[in-house]
Amino acid sequence: MVRGAAPFKSGLPVRIPPRNTDPFRRKTALPRKTTHRRVGESEHTDAILTMVGNIPIGRVATYGQIARLAGVPRNSRQVGSILRSLRSESKIPWFRVVNSKGEISSRGNPDSELYQRRKLDSEGVEFDDRGRVALNSFRWKPE
Repeated sequence: MVRGAAPFKSGLPVRIPPRNTDPFRRKTALPRKTTHRRVGESEHTDAILTMVGNIPIGRVATYGQIARLAGVPRNSRQVGSILRSLRSESKIPWFRVVNSKGEISSRGNPDSELYQRRKLDSEGVEFDDRGRVALNSFRWKPE
């Protein structure tokens, strides 16, 4: 029988690839750099999370402000989406980001809104009677 051809059940030859004879060929494939991202991630995720991580204690930033600082102006929804996808044990201070009115944005879970309010209160951020942060007093102004 000729190498590369083998009989099949029907009697027709089937091509079998030849064995690798190169002794220097790797037995396992090298890991590839993947371009796939997890759900909720974008190419700007790292920049956005870095900006949020830079907000100092006792200060807040708006979603739009973070988007501008991260180099994706007019993408405040993307900032919200990335922050919403953070795990609960994340060290990123997501609670320091509020909407453009200085209000805590609804996440569909009243517990997270209460948690955010308590965290900001504990850092000395003050709220008015309508539940808004005075952005002119507490907004983060990066240098």
